[in-house]
Amino acid sequence: MGGAEQVLIDICTSLRNDRFQFEAAIFKSPDKSMHCQLAEALHSRDVKVHYITMKSPIYTHGCEAFRIARLMARQDISILHCHGSRANVIGVLAAKISGTPVISTVHGWITDSRKMMFYKWLDLQALKHHDWLLPVSERLRNELLQHHIDTNRLTLLRNIPPAGNGSKNVTKHSTGAKDVIQLGYVGRISKEKGIDCLLAAMKILNSRQSCNLHVIGDGPERQSAEQRVQEWGLEKKVFFHGYVRDMERYYKMLDVLILPSFTEGTPLVVLEAMTFGLAIIATRVGGIPEILTDGENGIIVNPGSTDELAAAIAYLLDKPERIDDLGNSAIQRVSSLCNREEWERTLCMVYSNLVESYGKYIHGGNER
Repeated sequence: MGGAEQVLIDICTSLRNDRFQFEAAIFKSPDKSMHCQLAEALHSRDVKVHYITMKSPIYTHGCEAFRIARLMARQDISILHCHGSRANVIGVLAAKISGTPVISTVHGWITDSRKMMFYKWLDLQALKHHDWLLPVSERLRNELLQHHIDTNRLTLLRNIPPAGNGSKNVTKHSTGAKDVIQLGYVGRISKEKGIDCLLAAMKILNSRQSCNLHVIGDGPERQSAEQRVQEWGLEKKVFFHGYVRDMERYYKMLDVLILPSFTEGTPLVVLEAMTFGLAIIATRVGGIPEILTDGENGIIVNPGSTDELAAAIAYLLDKPERIDDLGNSAIQRVSSLCNREEWERTLCMVYSNLVESYGKYIHGGNER
């Protein structure tokens, strides 16, 4: 699952109380397993899940909007909270049909093709009709303002590590004493995540015996990535672990997290890794420069630069004591940046304001 799915799970569980109750509507595609992983995670947390089957492109989904509108009426839904372009477009139609307030957490866009550029444009048109927007980075907030979205409907709400993560759970070892540094990539294995660039950097460093790379996640480029590892003779240095449900033991095993993405919002995986005291190497995209200060609590490189990425990895292999320095600084940074109480308070404030402005109350005082 990606960061947006993790945020959805966090909202549905951590904000659930006497006033707010949550149900989830998941788009179900026959050829994708993401909805299964998300549904399983929600079910295990006692969140009711509804499935919306998708069979056609985003711009032809009017019938799904009516289905969601009927679902909201049947379940007495007070607020519709959307995550992702498809949800934003279909959700705003359903909200207008049903007279329900609608908000979106804006995670960012992938724009590596004309098709994805069109989806971004369509999403931005839909977002202009949402009641409230929650961009996850300052860069996204500024981009929304540039598209003439009212600043009074924008609240910056950066992602935070899931409840339970934190430096108190970390038993830090001295990386300098280790013979082999454990590097990690965590996320979707797809082109926009820069996995090709990372593997190319590992090829440059192939003669170095002091590091391994663990690729944790799945995606459309996994098969080609595994093939490239074989072709380049990296099979003894690069290991694929697939989708992992419990990341804690992997974070504790890793020394360095590498995120070579071409596009990001505020990547949850970086925040999670920081709570476990990992050194971070990431690209200068999205909200990453708002989280990391280059050389202080992480290393930032330009996206697509294999040489810069290889040089950053080599620097930490040559000076493993810097891994500990960066990791300890990362713990301090994420502790000061991510305040769960403030995050929950902001969301509750947004929900309460919308419920009151629309006058939508559920019998018994609970909102869904």
